[in-house]
Amino acid sequence: MKEKIVSIQDGVLVYAKEGYVGRVSNSVHGNRADLNLSAVRKPDEGWFECRLFIPNRSPPTRLNGTWFHLSVLGSELMGVPPINQTVSEGNEARLECVSKDPNARVVWYKDDEYLSNIDDLQVRASTSPEGTLTLISTTPNDIGWYKCEVISTTGQIQSASAFLNVHYKARVVHTPRQVFLPIGRPGAIECTYMANPPVTRMRWEKDGFLFDPFNVPGAVSRRNGTLYFSKVEESHGGDYTCTPNNELGTMGPSPPIKVMVQHPPVFTVTPHNMYLRKPGDTIHMTCDALDGSTRPTIVWFKKDGSPMPSDRTVMSGGNLTISNIKESDQGMYQCVASNEAATISADTELFIETNLPRGPHNLTGESTINSVSLTWRSGVMINSAQSSVWVRAVPSQEWRMTKVTGSKATIPNLKPGREYEFMVLSQDHDGAGMFSKPYRIYTKGVPVQTQITVPAENAIEQKGEISIGAPRGVSVTSSIEGFTLRWKPPITEGTTEIDHYSITLREDISEDENEVYEGNSIVQTTQETSLYVGELKESIIYSIQIRAVTSDTMESPPAEIILHVPPVTQVAAASLWFAALVGFLLATVIICFYTNRLYVRNQIDILKSRR
Repeated sequence: MKEKIVSIQDGVLVYAKEGYVGRVSNSVHGNRADLNLSAVRKPDEGWFECRLFIPNRSPPTRLNGTWFHLSVLGSELMGVPPINQTVSEGNEARLECVSKDPNARVVWYKDDEYLSNIDDLQVRASTSPEGTLTLISTTPNDIGWYKCEVISTTGQIQSASAFLNVHYKARVVHTPRQVFLPIGRPGAIECTYMANPPVTRMRWEKDGFLFDPFNVPGAVSRRNGTLYFSKVEESHGGDYTCTPNNELGTMGPSPPIKVMVQHPPVFTVTPHNMYLRKPGDTIHMTCDALDGSTRPTIVWFKKDGSPMPSDRTVMSGGNLTISNIKESDQGMYQCVASNEAATISADTELFIETNLPRGPHNLTGESTINSVSLTWRSGVMINSAQSSVWVRAVPSQEWRMTKVTGSKATIPNLKPGREYEFMVLSQDHDGAGMFSKPYRIYTKGVPVQTQITVPAENAIEQKGEISIGAPRGVSVTSSIEGFTLRWKPPITEGTTEIDHYSITLREDISEDENEVYEGNSIVQTTQETSLYVGELKESIIYSIQIRAVTSDTMESPPAEIILHVPPVTQVAAASLWFAALVGFLLATVIICFYTNRLYVRNQIDILKSRR
């Protein structure tokens, strides 16, 4: 005997026979419709026919239809497995689990826990002889996955699970008794609720009257149950209640929430950004705040979480005093002022000054043909302090270092007639100090004559079978923003790749006849074939060298260019001269135009008078 179990119209499931509700669903793909059956059980086995009905046609159906056979395989222990169910709170829920073997044992689990171990369900749950589970007076706590496990006498096991959903009215779970909101700042009143189905509306009341956030500027009722104020005002204080609602209704409003509006703390005195003290000193860090006419709670913390020494620390009012300072006291400190409405904080940092050596000074020297003898004042009080003497031949960028004891040293193995630059670094047991100012001196004698050549664009630096030339076509362009260098890649022979370019800018000499200026070198790197160097000093001649560096650290010969940066006054004078010339030409054109116009008018008047 055939009977209708499912009806689908316009792609929507409109009918399902009892026993199939909750287990059948459909999907439509163009002219094809699929039927999905879940929680398959042995009684589902058999033939199913899909038949097409056409409305507004007589007869509505003809001899059409497709037959399918469903075979249910698997263990013979479970005859009817449980299916998903949805019930209303307080109603009874029945989860079927029928065993084919009358001697088999049926065990139920909720969320993978033995049902017999859940105290709340022991008095409300019962299992029939064939294995069906019945829950009376369902509550929201009953929601979850229930698993039926059938165990035969031989130890064979078969299980199936179903989800029990319980619908209930919306209800308030928790609200605070008292809330403090800060005047002039954002604030919120929380209302924690639960509902199934979800909440569709939240009703707020203030002092017994409806409080509609849509009619209150800056007030928003959020979906999580929070009443939010973008800027708290004194009028927002009062007694509030919240009432959540869903499609089943509500369990009623919350207990009253007393909202008190209070001024937030404001710092009247803040600590300095930084304190510097020596070991053994005492430090006073000041901090104070007010919240209207009263003083909020003020405490101090060390931001790294480490405790402050109780035997050397005193907090009085908002001030922190640390005596007999030690190196372990160094770090970030935070002053925190708080009341019931808000919390604010101010940070400061304590540095412990150690006895680092001072930079050497009064550096002088005497030279011979191949050595320079230096003397200086080390800047440290300990005679055993060591010093490091750093030396380089100008204009080389390669430094050499020699360690000495005391405040004098002789640097040998120098070349005659060459300029050298020296810097001294003093050290003691506490560590290194600062460098001295650079000191330059020439060795005596005549420099060794060598042939100096500037690498051409086709000059090649060789390394085995790999060679590389200098960058080509170096040019400089200027704009309002500054100067830009551009060049072409060098000529290379062999298998090598350019990794980057090294650009050295050296301030050589001032164009001012009354001033001789020698500056430091600036070294920059780039992977492009151009470099923006920005603004340069006026009246300075720059020597620029560009080297190509390969991926195996091989350097090309330098491509050099000299850049003269003119004084601003010259540029300004040229600009003024050009502006004056343009103005003169413009005035000449205007005068000629009006002169010609007057001449034409006079001729016209003469002709009219003759007529």
